[in-house]
Amino acid sequence: MSKVENLPVVLVLCSALFGAFLLVEAGQTSQWPPEVNRTVEQALELANQTYTVRAREYRGGSVEKVSETQLDKTRCEQLRNSEEQEIHRKLATIACDKFNRQRPYEEIARIYLKGVDNPQAVFPQSPPLRDEHANETYRLPWEYFLLSPTPAGTSPKFDFRAADALGRIGNNSSITTLIYCYRITTHKDADTQSAKQRQHLILRALNYFTNEQALRAMLECLSLSEQQEKETGKALWDVKGYVYRLLSDQENYRNGELWRKVITDFPKAGLPPHQRELLERALSALKNSRT
Repeated sequence: MSKVENLPVVLVLCSALFGAFLLVEAGQTSQWPPEVNRTVEQALELANQTYTVRAREYRGGSVEKVSETQLDKTRCEQLRNSEEQEIHRKLATIACDKFNRQRPYEEIARIYLKGVDNPQAVFPQSPPLRDEHANETYRLPWEYFLLSPTPAGTSPKFDFRAADALGRIGNNSSITTLIYCYRITTHKDADTQSAKQRQHLILRALNYFTNEQALRAMLECLSLSEQQEKETGKALWDVKGYVYRLLSDQENYRNGELWRKVITDFPKAGLPPHQRELLERALSALKNSRT
């Protein structure tokens, strides 16, 4: 989120959903795309959260964060049971989880978001993913950080760690988050370079799942990129080619046999012709690699 200049009064809505400020001045909207704002509003209503909003003078680029949150644990459990259905349910689930279980969020932030593998390196990066952080205990914290706007000072490659963690954990509920993150990158105002990087890491994360839900998600992401290309008049990068290389295991993740079974059984009725052709080419390449 870019720096806001010359705002005498700012309303600060402290959302546990994203861990970032929604800055709103009278008559203005936040700098997130409209679909993000609508999703946040739905999630807040669904989670039954009460926020204190305070008007405060904007001084020196910093604003005091104020929030009072009331979350019903029974309602939180109900949300968790339906988190994969819709993104606003997912966000409400994350809000509940972060409110009731802050330690794993703080741990991920300390080790990966702010930490680096080698402080003496020319280009230090977020530390490699540890096995103890690639399990269900940390799934929602990883989703939270992947959904969050990247704060200043974030360790390079942190978003890769977050996406890879979700891929390795392999809970299908995370697919909702991955698709949503991809969808936001296709917004017309998205930064081209960061959008390309984010799309790449999301598709790579989906590749870990090797199941029907992940394949359907990859095709949905491909459709989103095709729509983006139609609107902008140019392709951001070769998304279709990368999806093909993943499905045919040409990226050497050694999951080709799993994808072969998934693609063989995948219901292809109703798919656009070019997507059917993509799956057929990937399947043919996988079969040929066995001979």
